[in-house]
Amino acid sequence: MPFVLQGDEGVIGLLVLQQRLGRLMENAGLGRADPHYTPHMTLLYGDRTVDDEAVRPISWAVREFVLVHSLLGRSRYNVLARFPLRAQA
Repeated sequence: MPFVLQGDEGVIGLLVLQQRLGRLMENAGLGRADPHYTPHMTLLYGDRTVDDEAVRPISWAVREFVLVHSLLGRSRYNVLARFPLRAQA
């Protein structure tokens, strides 16, 4: 069972990006993106559950966008491409 961090309204931009990328992928014949995508960060896996708990906001600078092929069920990820992001002035 994964132990994850999830956001609230602060991840709206990420959801919009995922939806747009999904439409572009589908239009390019690459299949459909998961419509039930939930932005999260997996912290660890364990065999017990923990109740949801609010935490103070966490933020960090994003310097690149990475295209990753996730091998489902294998906990393996292959980096396909990296795209550096420019800082906003």
